[in-house]
Amino acid sequence: MTENSSNKPNNSKKRNRNNSNNSNKKLMKEISKLKEELEIKSEQIQELEYELSLKDEKIEDIRNDLELKSVEIDEYSQKIDEKYQKITNLNNTLIKYKFEKEKLDLKLK
Repeated sequence: MTENSSNKPNNSKKRNRNNSNNSNKKLMKEISKLKEELEIKSEQIQELEYELSLKDEKIEDIRNDLELKSVEIDEYSQKIDEKYQKITNLNNTLIKYKFEKEKLDLKLK
């Protein structure tokens, strides 16, 4: 064999090794890029979770306000019912007195 022919297998091995190294570098770059994307997505998820927790707090505050307003409405409804009952009683008393007055007026005539 000549010197050139003995170098061919070595050159082939070097080429394969270089190809493998290049492929590994590409894979490492891709992995690094994917890691960055994952980190960005993780940060976005954390931000969204934080926003969601704020909205949950806001919803809870609104529910509490609603509950308080419901209690107030119930209290006002009760007061209105009491006032209505007083008015009804006063009207009934007025009707009764009118009737009594008419009876007296008739007797006096």
